[in-house]
Amino acid sequence: MTGRLFNDGWEYANAPTGWDRDGLQNGNDSWYAGVVVQLLDASGAVVATTTTNSSGVYSFTLTAGGAFRVRFFLPTSTNPMLAYRFTAPDQGSDDSIDSDADAATGESALFAVSLGGTSHQDAGVIWRYDYSPGP
Repeated sequence: MTGRLFNDGWEYANAPTGWDRDGLQNGNDSWYAGVVVQLLDASGAVVATTTTNSSGVYSFTLTAGGAFRVRFFLPTSTNPMLAYRFTAPDQGSDDSIDSDADAATGESALFAVSLGGTSHQDAGVIWRYDYSPGP
C-alpha cells in the first residue's frame, strides 16, 4: 500500500489568493520528505509507522488484510511565521490524484485491503506564511 504527501500550494495571511490549492496532484506540486505517516487498524490502533521519502512517497507492507486508515502528520518548520494545514479532501472525479486526508484530523476514511491487495492514500498540504511588517 502506498501514497504520497504533496504540496498543494501556499497562501499568505495578507493576500487574497495563492498558488494552486485545488486538492489535486498536478504539475505545480512538489513533495514533502521526512514526514511521519501511520497505518491504523479499524479500531484506531497504530499498526505501522513510516516516513515519506524524498519524493513524498510512503509505503506499508501488509501482513494481513483488513480495514485500515492512514494518519498523516503535517510537516514541521522552525520558522514561527510558517504554518501548514491539510487541503480539502476528495476534490474532482479522479481519486488517484486527490487528497484523501481529512482536513481537520489528517486521517483517511476507513478502507478495506485484502492480503496482497493495494490501496493508494494521499494527503495534500498547504503552507501559510504569516508575515506582518512592523510599524
